[in-house]
Amino acid sequence: MRASVQMQDFSTHRRGEDGASRRASQTFVYLRFLPTFVFLLLLFLPAAAHAQEGGTSILNFYSDPTDRHNILVPAGWENVSTDGVRLVNDVLGAQIDAFALRGDVEARLAEWAPEAIDAPELELLQQADVQLTTGEWTQRLYKLPASDTRALTVFSQRIDDVEYVITFSAREPVFAFVVPLDSPLADAAGASAVVDAGAAALGLDATREGELTDEQVGATTWYRQGMRVGADDYLALVRRSGELTADIIIGPAGAVTPDDAVALTVVRDFFLTPETTNYLVLGLVAAFAVLGVFVVSLIVRRRNLRRDEAVLREVMAQEVMR
Repeated sequence: MRASVQMQDFSTHRRGEDGASRRASQTFVYLRFLPTFVFLLLLFLPAAAHAQEGGTSILNFYSDPTDRHNILVPAGWENVSTDGVRLVNDVLGAQIDAFALRGDVEARLAEWAPEAIDAPELELLQQADVQLTTGEWTQRLYKLPASDTRALTVFSQRIDDVEYVITFSAREPVFAFVVPLDSPLADAAGASAVVDAGAAALGLDATREGELTDEQVGATTWYRQGMRVGADDYLALVRRSGELTADIIIGPAGAVTPDDAVALTVVRDFFLTPETTNYLVLGLVAAFAVLGVFVVSLIVRRRNLRRDEAVLREVMAQEVMR
């Protein structure tokens, strides 16, 4: 009878210890699993879009699903992209196209122009390499005979084996392009030299009308120079855009506005989505490796618990026999 009471007390005591042990073990398992859960959450959680805060405007980009390039969609421009990027602005009478190609740029432009901008013929006015914030670009200026489109500015940049091309076409003969400088643009004299370089690039036989002036548009100082090209009044707008670059817009006086520089902003905001496939594979391997270690640890702990259980049963059996 005494042995029976002792056995019951021992069993009750062991059950209490086993219950506490199981609760502690479960808590430990949950804590061990928490870092894995957090890791997987961070791995698969998509990056959240930046929300608008404090009145800061949100930049809208179009991402090409095939060639990974991203193009800024400026305010007031309509995104009508289908095969490649296409943005249009009916107020400016302008169109921005962007595409990636593998091959000769000139040949591709000759095939692209008749359909895209109704220009059966391209007459190259100037080609130059310009250094921008997004690297070195080749800049081409075209005149378009026998076409309703009167001006075409093309920027192209080769990255690996792909040539990325951004074009700006306008119904009016308005050209917006970059002029490389030997020294930073700091005053009206420097702006005057940019006007001369811009007119020469377009092959314009221009005479100046009036003095070069400057005006503040937002945070940008624009220099204005009236010109006479044949019987037409032209206007040149110049601004500093980099340490050794200036932006210039040249065209008929009634058609030129600072908004025509938007194509240059698009080029400067161009970027490629990083190729992250290798990192994805590495992350998946790491995740499954962590899960594998976790599963193995569960199996090992289960075996240890079974062994401990067998030892306890043996001890209990010996107590009963005493």
